[in-house]
Amino acid sequence: MTVSLVLDPDVSFRMLADSLAELGWQRRPDTSVAPPIIPGEPEFASWSRGEDRISYTFNPVVRLRVLAFYGEGAGSARAQVRDALPMLELDELEELLRSSEPREVLLGILAAGVLKVVTVLGTLETLRNHRERAVAQAAAKTHEDLFQYAVTEGAAHLRREKHSHPDRSVLFSRIGDAHFRRQTVRWLIGDRRESNEEIDALLRSALADEDWEVRASAMLAAVRLGATAVGADVKRMKLPRTSSEGPDEADRSIVRALHGLAVDRLAGNPLNTPEISHERAELRRHVSRCMMGQPVDKHDRVFLLVHALTEPLTIEDEPPQLNYVEERDGTYRLRKSGIEVCWIAPLPHWLGTDDADLAAQNPVRRVAPEKGFLIARAPISVSQAQIFLPNASAGGDDAYMCIASEAGALCQALGRFEDAAVELPDADEFEMAVRGTDARRYPWGNGFEPDAIELLSPWGLKHPLLLAQWTRWSGDHARLCGGDNRCAFRREVSLTDPTLRFAVRPILHV
Repeated sequence: MTVSLVLDPDVSFRMLADSLAELGWQRRPDTSVAPPIIPGEPEFASWSRGEDRISYTFNPVVRLRVLAFYGEGAGSARAQVRDALPMLELDELEELLRSSEPREVLLGILAAGVLKVVTVLGTLETLRNHRERAVAQAAAKTHEDLFQYAVTEGAAHLRREKHSHPDRSVLFSRIGDAHFRRQTVRWLIGDRRESNEEIDALLRSALADEDWEVRASAMLAAVRLGATAVGADVKRMKLPRTSSEGPDEADRSIVRALHGLAVDRLAGNPLNTPEISHERAELRRHVSRCMMGQPVDKHDRVFLLVHALTEPLTIEDEPPQLNYVEERDGTYRLRKSGIEVCWIAPLPHWLGTDDADLAAQNPVRRVAPEKGFLIARAPISVSQAQIFLPNASAGGDDAYMCIASEAGALCQALGRFEDAAVELPDADEFEMAVRGTDARRYPWGNGFEPDAIELLSPWGLKHPLLLAQWTRWSGDHARLCGGDNRCAFRREVSLTDPTLRFAVRPILHV
């Protein structure tokens, strides 16, 4: 029997050795030839107690301290040591994976591999695209190892679950958080042309998922892949009933319509019957074509929701080499001011909405920019503005709120400071940055989520819509974005009103 522990990185070797001695463990002779990199902190050591053995390894670069226990008494020995010394706990591990410091992220990745923390598979998948090569490689390797562990080492437990639900994939719920599970189903739609027994099992799990978007995407996947074997599962899937469960009333009605059509199609029922009106038949035909991913005559809210539920995100997070941008602490920053920026690649984006209450028109359309651009990860703070605007008010982390002329002056001053072309984004560029490539309604997805305010946009923007923000203007009116959770929300204000002060999130075209 073999079990492992990861010690808190602040535990010293002396603390470990003293604790093990008090528990009756005898240190075995050191067989290493080279001296430790850090004096007093050997990279390898071992102890024995009767027939049981402990092996210790230490990675001095990331401070990863691992204890492996061997023998019949390994389980009880592990429990004793766990009570005696501080361990790296799951919440601390997850915090490391979210760190902006590459060494801390690397520690979290390696620790997740040692502890077999399958629940972070989704996070590891994201970290495979980390800007730091060592982090990306470690994440890819650990992701592969953990997935194999879930398949092999966890087989006994999975077989028990399989006995309870023999027609479901018992791995699907373990492959990451809801955001990753959504993408998994949507990748499936893009990668496959028809279903099979394995895909049917995955769809059954997804149709029973706790997240409404995962269920809705699985329903659409079943239709597009012709998974008639899961027709009964689609019929009994739980539909969101309130806004607190996810989508608002308008989108809930669309989901209900899609659900009815999906059930009929998987059962082989006709799309229309003689007793329905021509108008209703046309509506059902439109919803059906959206559901099947076929060309449609109008791009409306039905089209946008279906597209968002079936299209996986396409993200390219590596900008071209620029002399005014540097990679620091796992993020891209302007070299002189240190302002964090996100790269928006020149990929097609669906923008706009047909919401009746939109303050400024924003028709649905597909936009494919010729070039990418960098945008500030967060609105410029007062402290940041002071770096290149000496007359800015007292420093602080709050957003720098200003009138339109001051917003333009701020961009010009930042451009001179960085020796780069800096300006306000136009409304389309702002919407692309907060919305991503899948036409989602909100930066985080398509419905209510309790922690939404803390979530990043698909391109990595912080608090993307929390504040109304200036965009480029012509004439005597400016268009504002933000201040409303909908990515497509816009409104116009007069430039002559000196009381209007809004946030600034500059961009740099490349």
